[in-house]
Amino acid sequence: SSANIGTAASSTRGIIRQSGLANSAYTNTLEFITFSTKSKATDFGDRTVTNSRGATLSNSTRGIFAGGQNDKTTMDYITIASVGNATDFGDLSVARYYNAGVAGTTRGISAGGYTGSAYSDVIDYVTISSTGNATDFGNLTEAAQKKGAVSSNTRAVIGGGDTGSNTNVMEYITIASTGNGTDFGDATTTARHTSAAVSSSTLGLFHNRTTSHNINIDKITIASTGNATDWGDLDNHYQKFTSSNSHGGLS
Repeated sequence: SSANIGTAASSTRGIIRQSGLANSAYTNTLEFITFSTKSKATDFGDRTVTNSRGATLSNSTRGIFAGGQNDKTTMDYITIASVGNATDFGDLSVARYYNAGVAGTTRGISAGGYTGSAYSDVIDYVTISSTGNATDFGNLTEAAQKKGAVSSNTRAVIGGGDTGSNTNVMEYITIASTGNGTDFGDATTTARHTSAAVSSSTLGLFHNRTTSHNINIDKITIASTGNATDWGDLDNHYQKFTSSNSHGGLS
């Protein structure tokens, strides 16, 4: 069993970054599913580090895993279409975990997180097709961990999370530029943390744990701004994971 799982995806395949249930049970395991079929996940390979609670992002070709609780700095990558072990990519600009990952077709973003002693407002980015250390992008409007993020090809929306108390703040950045986050709107309730998110190229869905573990799903239109609207509800669980075969990182 796992919690704090991360996912990456192409238009045909979803990648699952496994995580242990406890701090002493970190893992480096990667698995994959094929969206068009129904079956159990299949072994993909291993990460270069044994880790948990880091960011995951992808375009149609590559998946990148960034940071984590056991190794807060390392980024490594896979080619989604090719089964095999991950390869070192570089390092985050600030070591952290519980950071949110999101991507356009060319650039990957890591936002927020926890350094081990403080919440982070750092946004940094990489060029997915290359390798190298992450570069400073700007700052979130609030320092927070456990945020969710969705994107179109041009814009990322980052929301929910934990600032020391739960937050309903959503903000956006333009992926191709650099700069600080800008207010997008609010989630439908104020008690939000451990947020997970999934999107098409136009719509984003956030499902968020509340204090009571109830999870409702919020919907936004990525190209606009405004408060989220209610989409529906999930069952009474949290720390879920998501992936999609149609998101901002796919052209």
